Amino acid sequence: MVLNQLHSKLTVDLSAASSQNVTVDYAVTGTATGSGTDYTLANGTLTISAGNTSGTITIASIVNDSLDEANETVIVTLSNPSNATLGSDDAHTYTINDNDNAPVVDFAATSSNGSESVSSKALTVDLSAASGQDVTVDYAVTGTATGSGTDYTLANGTLTISAGSTSGAITIASIVDDSLDEANETVIVTLSSPSSNATLGSDDAHTYTINDNDNAPVVDFNTTSSNQAESSSSKALTVDLSAASSNNVTVDYAVTGTATGSGTDYTLANGTLTITAGATSGTITIGSIVDDSLDEPNETVIVTLSNPSNATLGSDKVHTYTINDNDSAPVVDFETTSSSGAESVSTKALTVDLSAASGQDVTVNYAVTGTATGSGTDYTLANGTLTISAGSTSGTITIAGIVNDGTAEGNETVILTLSSPSNATVGSDDVHTFTILDPIAAPDIEFASASSSGAESVSSKDLTIELDTSSSSNITVDYAVTGTATGSGTDFTLANGTATISAGSTSTTITIAGIVDDSLDEVNETVVVTLSNPSNANPGSTLVHTYTNQ
Repeated sequence: MVLNQLHSKLTVDLSAASSQNVTVDYAVTGTATGSGTDYTLANGTLTISAGNTSGTITIASIVNDSLDEANETVIVTLSNPSNATLGSDDAHTYTINDNDNAPVVDFAATSSNGSESVSSKALTVDLSAASGQDVTVDYAVTGTATGSGTDYTLANGTLTISAGSTSGAITIASIVDDSLDEANETVIVTLSSPSSNATLGSDDAHTYTINDNDNAPVVDFNTTSSNQAESSSSKALTVDLSAASSNNVTVDYAVTGTATGSGTDYTLANGTLTITAGATSGTITIGSIVDDSLDEPNETVIVTLSNPSNATLGSDKVHTYTINDNDSAPVVDFETTSSSGAESVSTKALTVDLSAASGQDVTVNYAVTGTATGSGTDYTLANGTLTISAGSTSGTITIAGIVNDGTAEGNETVILTLSSPSNATVGSDDVHTFTILDPIAAPDIEFASASSSGAESVSSKDLTIELDTSSSSNITVDYAVTGTATGSGTDFTLANGTATISAGSTSTTITIAGIVDDSLDEVNETVVVTLSNPSNANPGSTLVHTYTNQ
């Protein structure tokens, strides 16, 4: 008894006809599924009627499905014959050859997105048709986001779509909802190397965008002001972020203030600060602060932030750094305390010195006194204020319009006194005396004689004071009265006083008046007159006159 294949009918043969009915059992196995799934045939018994030499077992209702699947088998095995013996071909394998194309495998969509607050995202991979066998496809993970738990969790791997299913999912898990302001980040999943029972479709890459949900940080100064002595060579100003960012943050800054940059007082130009991703602060450094010797006001360096990127500008966008001056105020006084010059010299500049240059203007008041007369009479100079400009170490006060009058008047003085300085202190040489030397010799003044006498019956006596030459100036001379006689009307009347010889005259008189002719017998008495302190004249040799009252 053997099996012959005829389409879906299996022939069971007898080696010879029999006069009796022959029966044989058969069992159905194989990779195909019966009961109408792939075919219809149950275990059973075949009867070959007496006189016949064959019978058929029919594999019926073979299903022409749309599943791509492996070729499948239906195995029919004979057993337990009656009125016959079992031959060697007791099993028949019928192969159902699959006639369906392999499905296409790719993503259901090529892109999607979600907030980073969404903890996971399933990406759907589709088959163009269900398959009768498992379909596998490899996937690789790239993109700007970082895996391994930093931004999400998903490693390269292989997806299996079970037989009969039309899709599977690749899950981006553990998406991290951090507090960093950052650019939207991508997770790119790319399919490759599908199993032989599928082909790769055109939508083989899916880009999932993790949308950042954090506000940009605020950027501003840590403090709005600070200060240090100019002996501090540099100052770092801290710029803070309210929170770390995954982006580099930049902010422009402009430098102003009363201090001068470019190495004069400090070094810092306008620029841009970059705070690196992940950091919460950066510094702007005022460098090369100059510790000069100038006394100057405290100076400021003002740094102003603007134009941030990946951040917003905070309220503390301006920082004022004050460079505290550490130099003492200079001393101001005259270079010398006295000088002289002929009245033919029309001007005289008096130098006022500073002990050191100052970084600010220094002023000092001066008052003008002396024996010479200002307002154009002997010279021109009124009380005033001298300004020594910042950076200079001296200034001048000029006695101008010195008059060469051709008059014998003696030497005269112009005295200048400094006071009330600003940005300085007055030194010890605060007074300068300038002497105007008279080129014309002053006349000598003296008594015409050293002595005289008269009876007490003479009621008065004129004493002559004379010059050896006339003068164009009034000349004065003090006189003091002594002697044995008693003044104030007792013996005579003459008090201490001053005699004046008018300009152009050569003499004057002092009168001993009210000489008393008393009846007393007494010794002769004297009135002694002594000259002193001449002005516009020199003292002569006869400065004392003794008048004897007989």
